[in-house]
Amino acid sequence: MLKKGTSAGIFMLLLLLYTVLQWRYVALDFWNDELYTLRYFACASFTAILTDYHVPNNHILFNALNRLYLLLIGETDFPTLLQSPEKLRGLMFVYAGLTLWGTWKLGARFFSPLTGLLAVVITATTLPYLNFALQIRGYGLSALWLVGLLYSTLSFHEKRSRGAPFGIIGSAGALMYTVPSNLYFILAVGLFWGIFWVRQMLHNGLHLRNKAFQVALLTAVGLKLALLAYVPVFGQVFNNPYVTYEPFKWSNLTYYAPVVLGDFMGGRWWLLPFAVLGYALGRRHWLPQAQSALLLLTVLILPFLLVYILGNAAPKRIFIPLVPVFALLLSVGIAAEVRELPRFRWQGVVAVLLVAGYGVFQVFQGWSESSAQMMADIKLGGRSQGLTHQYYSWHYRPQLEADWYKDHNFDPGIPVGIVGCEPHGLRYFLEAKGIPYLQDADVDSLLSRHDTVDIFSRRPLRVMREAAYANNQIISWRGQLSYHTAIRLSIDPSIRVNIQQLLPDTSTQVIAQGLLPGSLPPDQPALSLKAKPAKLGDLSTFLRQQQPFVLLQPDSLGPESLPLAGMEYTFDFRDSLGSYHTYYAQPRLLERTQVWSSQQAQEADGENPYANLWAATLSDTMANHTPEWLRIDLEARFEAGQGGTLVFDINRDGETIHWKGQPLDDYHQTGQPVQTATLYFRWPEGLRAGDRVQVYLWSNAGGQVKLEWAQVLALGFL
Repeated sequence: MLKKGTSAGIFMLLLLLYTVLQWRYVALDFWNDELYTLRYFACASFTAILTDYHVPNNHILFNALNRLYLLLIGETDFPTLLQSPEKLRGLMFVYAGLTLWGTWKLGARFFSPLTGLLAVVITATTLPYLNFALQIRGYGLSALWLVGLLYSTLSFHEKRSRGAPFGIIGSAGALMYTVPSNLYFILAVGLFWGIFWVRQMLHNGLHLRNKAFQVALLTAVGLKLALLAYVPVFGQVFNNPYVTYEPFKWSNLTYYAPVVLGDFMGGRWWLLPFAVLGYALGRRHWLPQAQSALLLLTVLILPFLLVYILGNAAPKRIFIPLVPVFALLLSVGIAAEVRELPRFRWQGVVAVLLVAGYGVFQVFQGWSESSAQMMADIKLGGRSQGLTHQYYSWHYRPQLEADWYKDHNFDPGIPVGIVGCEPHGLRYFLEAKGIPYLQDADVDSLLSRHDTVDIFSRRPLRVMREAAYANNQIISWRGQLSYHTAIRLSIDPSIRVNIQQLLPDTSTQVIAQGLLPGSLPPDQPALSLKAKPAKLGDLSTFLRQQQPFVLLQPDSLGPESLPLAGMEYTFDFRDSLGSYHTYYAQPRLLERTQVWSSQQAQEADGENPYANLWAATLSDTMANHTPEWLRIDLEARFEAGQGGTLVFDINRDGETIHWKGQPLDDYHQTGQPVQTATLYFRWPEGLRAGDRVQVYLWSNAGGQVKLEWAQVLALGFL
């Protein structure tokens, strides 16, 4: 039996162990979601935090506390905060420490001191918790509120202490007001005590002074207060494109629980049989607390069932607050099994040390695997983002890369482009350094106008391979690959002239059947050419056999000057060595397929800021035969400056993997009652079956936008 003083001392040592494991995350640079949260909410104003929920990044109570903290330490300037992420992550560390303390107290009071310590060490060595605890997102704080809610409900039910009702109301309200998806956990707690009350009522009659009823009622009061706090943004919270309802979706039931709980185990599978044996053979040790254990089990399992029942596409990270609950359930069984073993001195301490050592070993193993996966993604052009593998946890150093580039490679005469990176990421670090850049740059287009360009990319090897006609050099920090690898590409000016000579004579007039004026965007390719060299020479270094390339400057071509499909052109040019080569090219026109059309008017405004146009879940066939572009034609009514943004969004397993938006205000014409626009979105690579694609209108300016008519076309090559 662990003494109180010994238990407290071991907890402090475990807290120190957690600090050591968590330390590598303290100074990690902010990533896409964090940067958006900081720029538009925490570093903006309390008004923006409390009244603007245009994207789910605004975890309101969490951001309000962040804003207050930043004001207190005098760090509200966004560019300045980028330089010192540890200043804000330190507050997240305080939340995590309080969560571990609450987990220890909950386990020790309602089960046993050994249970509390084992729960702390399991939580502290759970890789998903380490990955998310210090993120500038509301999941770490939510774990603290959930532990507080469980402690308060059990405390009230056990002794009906005076402070417990306020703890229940406050924890439930704070939990809901931090992240709306925490509703799953609140419903689990409320339903448990509600069912418990109904069961007692059937046996003993109706008693409103029943403790279970009062706990359920207090939980409902906290939830109601949070919903009242959401009133300014209620429509945005519960009616936005990220909230989908597909009730009783079987894949939700078979996917979330096994994947999330498997990630929580983190390779520590030997703990599972010990816990099962403890529950089976050591019943006398935990049965007196069976009700508390059943509450933990309900809170752990019911959220996954609710996701199945409601059919929400929930990102796996919303379950992070369940890590302490998961750890407590394991610890109850392990502690019971330890007490069934032959007794010896320091038995409990040895058990804690063994579980801690096992957990630390698996954390380092997980780190090694994650680092290797991230480097493989960089080399192959992938991007992993889950509970254990996250692209921003390893080889992610935008601040260092921007500093290094500014000090060692920056040249105002060399254009800088960003390829394949998030819209909210490296660009903020470059802006802080005064480095101009082009987001989502076209490498070929840049090299057609400049002898040397610098490119930052998360897929550097692919960029160099696709621009094989140019000389390349990795100029990032220490010449190492990272998520924002810097590459310098340079080209012989004579080769660039040769590339331009590959283009057909735009003055030649031919009739293009089936193409309408304005059918192609002025800054996008009008057609794709597939060239086959008749004789290989030095120019094959940039034009491989059967390698497609894109027509440059298509704005110089009208529909009447596009070549007919099936016509063959011969291009003759002189290379840098003076010999002649002939290339044959077959032009291919774009095929258009209408995927959605509506004659019914749709509206978006400040109260209901979203209007969905089109959504689809990719099948195997669709994923393997994706178009090149999405074209959206629309007619809308809106005032200047109030047009909002048309968004093309792709979601995978609840995570947004692609987001592009185009403002409708760019198409506003003064004096026209109805605005007509044609917008284009490039279809990204790497999509797979099950990905959800959607196009919607977002009234981010709060103005009223009325869509009179719209259609979505998929454009692909014949």
